[in-house]
Amino acid sequence: MAHAQVCTCYWLRCPTFLIAPAGAQESPEANVKKIATDFSAAYNKHDADAIAALFVEDGVFVPANGQVIRGRSEIKKYHQVAFDRGATDHSAPVLEVQQIKPADAAYALGTFGFALPRKDADPIKVAGSWTAVDVKDGDRWRIRILFASVPPPQPPTAAASK
Repeated sequence: MAHAQVCTCYWLRCPTFLIAPAGAQESPEANVKKIATDFSAAYNKHDADAIAALFVEDGVFVPANGQVIRGRSEIKKYHQVAFDRGATDHSAPVLEVQQIKPADAAYALGTFGFALPRKDADPIKVAGSWTAVDVKDGDRWRIRILFASVPPPQPPTAAASK
């Protein structure tokens, strides 16, 4: 009989471990993917303020040109210049997310693409990869550092040089 009571008690308690409490926080992966989605949405709306708000106050952005941009205000300025040049069609799919212990940081890898308009020509399509470290900042996740890179141009082939 005692055995049955222990089992009953055990099974009555299990559901509390299986059901997340109301208001449970999303996983680092979900938060990182939300940041990437929000970044692209802000980029395509040309909202430099919204992009800057995705970074911690002293966040770092390293675009494909290798320039190191520090702080929200400088990140905002950088993106405003890109928007003034007409950059559009941004996407940034997340390929991988790994939590960094403790649970308040994660790194992520992904790809990106956008277009730059040209006068009297088709837009220049830019594509590359990105790496980010995102951290919990108060009650939300933000970008600590974002590094973007594009592959180097391919050398001319023998057939193209003839």
